[in-house]
Amino acid sequence: MLLVAVGACAPAAAVRSPEASAWVPLFNGRDLSGWTPKIAGHELGENFANTFRVAGGVLAVRYDGYADFNSQFGHLFYKAPFSQYHLVIEYRLTGEWQRGTPD
Repeated sequence: MLLVAVGACAPAAAVRSPEASAWVPLFNGRDLSGWTPKIAGHELGENFANTFRVAGGVLAVRYDGYADFNSQFGHLFYKAPFSQYHLVIEYRLTGEWQRGTPD
């Protein structure tokens, strides 16, 4: 299991403007609002086997619903594009490796 805590991101305007120092939170800790999953071999927006989920206030990536990994790499896309940003992310890997994952 991969656990990810997405902190915040500064929009491009905040980076260029000294008076605009507010960070924009990208993750609310409750659900995937604002995020769209894309998993290889599946339609955009389909969260196959509940791969991306929120558990205990963190974003978790789990493969417990997969029989085999089968190169089903996944990504989450945020609702708005950013061109200049700083991300604050903490992550950790736990549990067993999914069968069929690359070495």
